[in-house]
Amino acid sequence: MVISKNRMLSWAAGFTFAALYLALLTQQYIGDGLRWYGAIAGLRPIELGGTNHLLYPLVGHAWFLAWTSLGLPASYALAQSMNAVLGGVALGFFCAIVQAWTGRVWLALAATITLGLSRAFSLHGVDMTEPMPGVACVMAGIWLASRHALRPGRRGWLILAGGLIGLGGAIYQANIIAVIGACALVGLAGPARGQRARWFDTALIGLAAGSTAAAVYLTAFMTLGGAQTLGEAFKASLQTVNERYGSVYAEISLRRLGVLVFGLADSLFGIRGVEGLGTNLFARGLTREVIIALVATGCAALVPAAVSLLYARLPRVKPGERRAGEGRVLLALVAWLVPQLGLAFYFGARYSKLWVLALAVILLIVAVLLEALERKATQFRGSWRVGAALFMGVWVVPVSVVGLAANMIPDHNTPQACGVDAQKIAALLGPRDLLVSDWGGLACAPEAPFPTLSLVETAVEARLNPKLTADRLAGAVPVAAGVRAAATGAG
Repeated sequence: MVISKNRMLSWAAGFTFAALYLALLTQQYIGDGLRWYGAIAGLRPIELGGTNHLLYPLVGHAWFLAWTSLGLPASYALAQSMNAVLGGVALGFFCAIVQAWTGRVWLALAATITLGLSRAFSLHGVDMTEPMPGVACVMAGIWLASRHALRPGRRGWLILAGGLIGLGGAIYQANIIAVIGACALVGLAGPARGQRARWFDTALIGLAAGSTAAAVYLTAFMTLGGAQTLGEAFKASLQTVNERYGSVYAEISLRRLGVLVFGLADSLFGIRGVEGLGTNLFARGLTREVIIALVATGCAALVPAAVSLLYARLPRVKPGERRAGEGRVLLALVAWLVPQLGLAFYFGARYSKLWVLALAVILLIVAVLLEALERKATQFRGSWRVGAALFMGVWVVPVSVVGLAANMIPDHNTPQACGVDAQKIAALLGPRDLLVSDWGGLACAPEAPFPTLSLVETAVEARLNPKLTADRLAGAVPVAAGVRAAATGAG
């Protein structure tokens, strides 16, 4: 496991996916992407994205402003282009990470293609949602940490790695979990070094990530966040959106644990037609959609399970006989994967944003296992062939075909159904009208120039109390003459 000197594959992967995403920008916009368009495009004052997506509106606005100043027209596509380009950057670094830990070009290419065309990653690579800029920072940070773990150098690179991960967490909060992976790789994996040096390196990268994230959060809330004191900024930085909503989106149950594998399948293939059946998949009987979901779930579980079993069949050897200690590498990756899956377990197994990094770690684990099998293929060629065939035939090829033919291309060619209705509503309303909708905007037309009110925000702030919600809604609706209120659930 040595760092490859040939970076051409990583550069090619990054440029190719950036170009692919730019060519296939979606018209099936996610609500979380549309709600930030007003801030990104400068249609409303510059704002923070709350603790969960703190810097995303600012980063998006900077990107938008840079290109419009060069003459490009304002559009959804311009806002989406940031994720497309930075998604390509993230995949370029991911390709380099897989190469670093396996030394295999084919594994780096196969893993990168699978991640890039998976539903969880491509869904956000072609939209204007929050995770991708932070994911690019995280991938760069993990790559730097991997370089140091494999070939220790100046510790300044560790500070930079931690800083990038901290910045990634400030853009989208869930990304900060990657610091556990960076610390584990530096502290456990790579060539043997003194234990004190490992601990120091681990502490350094963790401190850099934490300090960067904390500094960004405090600065943001002391400026744009309106905090008057450092204490207020600190308190605001610690309040999560989930806490504000009274944990309405969170749950801990065995049922959640049971559907994690289903979430993996959904993050790979994108399972449509089973929305609302998370509690009971068979509520409508054994329909075609349910059969597809079951097959996809089986395929998702088969590859990591089978490859792990094949790896377990390898005879035990002395620690020094395993190149760079693949056991320590796997332990480090598992230490990273557990909290990533824990987040998906807590907030929902089909929440695609939480699977972007989790899927990357799973692919890296599978690649390391396959590299070990390939290296010992002279004695265990059967295991190697079975593992490689399963990976390529059950994951890489199907994910690529489904990702392009069933997800990205149709979503690029098909305008969002609510778009026509949204434009009709926007044409009926003026600047003094109030739009009451589910999330407080007009889906598919967030640039419409009139005030809006979110039913969801109002309800969760009232702790889902019907009477209190109705009272707050009544108090928010203007009653002055000449002001009309429009209610819609479009989108």
